[in-house]
Amino acid sequence: MSYLPHEQRVVDELQELTTKMAAIHALIPAVIFGNLDPIDRILLLKQYTHMSKYAKVLQKRVDRFVQQPKDREAETFTAAEQAIRVELYELDNKISALGRTTPTAVFIKLPANERSLLLHQIRYMHDYARILRERIALFTH
Repeated sequence: MSYLPHEQRVVDELQELTTKMAAIHALIPAVIFGNLDPIDRILLLKQYTHMSKYAKVLQKRVDRFVQQPKDREAETFTAAEQAIRVELYELDNKISALGRTTPTAVFIKLPANERSLLLHQIRYMHDYARILRERIALFTH
């Protein structure tokens, strides 16, 4: 099946994510029963869970691409812009929730490595939100 350029990027992203998930899935028995630090074990399993949810969303998008007629490219881009806006809205909510669930008093008590991971996570989330805003700006120009 041929896809529009933005659709092909979603298909490619889904394929890459599926490959990464398969690699993690192959490690799970060793992780659960291995000598991996308990915190790393939990984080890896959470990572796999979130990747799985993300893959389901991407698959739904690909399924919609198949259902949409290709002669309405402008409407498809409008739908793509809307999908990005929804993703940005959800990301902004996650960033806000992270700030609410980790007040300064709790943050200070975290071990240094966890504080560092949390700060990196927040920074990457803000960077990703900036990228989504730039992509939305491309639709308006």
